[in-house]
Amino acid sequence: KEQNKEMMMMYSAVWCPECNYMKEVVFKNKKVSTYMEKNFIVLLLDIQKDTLPNGFEYPGIPVFFFLDKNAKEKNKIVGGSKVNIFLQKLKAVK
Repeated sequence: KEQNKEMMMMYSAVWCPECNYMKEVVFKNKKVSTYMEKNFIVLLLDIQKDTLPNGFEYPGIPVFFFLDKNAKEKNKIVGGSKVNIFLQKLKAVK
């Protein structure tokens, strides 16, 4: 709330190739990382290691939940994407 940013919460796992692609390629792209830093507080959670908050249903991973200032799900993106497509999806949820 203090930073006036929404939260983007990603569910992933170390064994998930698509999750690793998002972290190692897409998130490291300058356009994507700059947009994410400006607009979101990012929380990465491993579905096998971390305690997941209740109420966030997911059909598979990676999944990206976008939370409003009251920690309620506002939107979500299911699955990974290439850089330009993911950036478009990020801008669409904002």
